[in-house]
Amino acid sequence: MKNALGIKQKPIEYALFRDPIGRFAIPYPLGWKFDPDILVVDGEYCVSFQSPNGQGLFSITANGSLDKKFNFESYVKTEFIGPHSGMHGELKKEKFKETTCYRKEYIYESEGRKYFGGEKVFVKDHVLYLLTYHALENKKAEMTKIFEYLMNNLIIRTRK
Repeated sequence: MKNALGIKQKPIEYALFRDPIGRFAIPYPLGWKFDPDILVVDGEYCVSFQSPNGQGLFSITANGSLDKKFNFESYVKTEFIGPHSGMHGELKKEKFKETTCYRKEYIYESEGRKYFGGEKVFVKDHVLYLLTYHALENKKAEMTKIFEYLMNNLIIRTRK
């Protein structure tokens, strides 16, 4: 693999993170930091993976305390793209491992630096998953490949 200057780069090596609650497993690049201790609050917990030097962040949130009447489409309209969602971007309906999901991507500025980011949300086995990622805009090509790899290789553990 070569970078934009044509210099050969070492391939990225990954390790596998398994959440201690048993809902998912996800690869993450070696050298990225994360807190292995998960704090569950009202059935929801989050794990964040940060790249060296803070150039990128990838988080996965799992919420297993959904109300029996939970309506995913309503949630997407009110919380994911509504005024409470924080970041606004173009919404795309996709499939994630045969499950309907929604994705939005955006660009924002913070403390004089430009960032790109995105979110993907879906429900599997009555658990709401939110995948969030962002990085410096000048690292978009490099970090997008990593973020896509993480999302595409996320393993959701099905409950029996």
